[in-house]
Amino acid sequence: DAPKNMAAFYGRALGQLRLVWMLRDPVAKYWSYFWELKSYGGDWVRVTFDAFTAPKLNRSRECLRRDPTSPLWPPSLPPPFGSCAPHLDHGLYHPQLQRWLEYFQPAQLLLVSFAGMVQRPAAVVRDVVLHAGLRRAQAERIAASAVSRRVAKEKQNSKASGHGRMPPAWRREVA
Repeated sequence: DAPKNMAAFYGRALGQLRLVWMLRDPVAKYWSYFWELKSYGGDWVRVTFDAFTAPKLNRSRECLRRDPTSPLWPPSLPPPFGSCAPHLDHGLYHPQLQRWLEYFQPAQLLLVSFAGMVQRPAAVVRDVVLHAGLRRAQAERIAASAVSRRVAKEKQNSKASGHGRMPPAWRREVA
């Protein structure tokens, strides 16, 4: 559990840390994760999205039958649902955020939208640098410099690049 481990490691200095958490559309995040696994090669090359997702959806359905009153879909995180939605639950930000807030004050966390970063990178870089404690003038210079050095398309950190968007039928199934 990362927040607990960080609290143990940093001790009293924990209150001085500033964290940035990038949030991405959960379905897009899952789609990208699938393509990241495929990029490793080996047996992953033969795995289809359906074959990767079907067991996870089936497991989630089994857990929902166990407790249909669960407020989460897929049922996740708090026991007895810990293993109900492997990988599908990574986009359930609320329970994750609650765990971080057990150790950090809200002002220590900056939540950044992945879509916002794509649409307005200079503003997001500026906000991150301000959150880290630099002065506005420094933040503006760093943001302008960072945006002027755009990453080449082939070096972007997304294994899903070139595979398009998730087909609507699959999106409905995992959303």
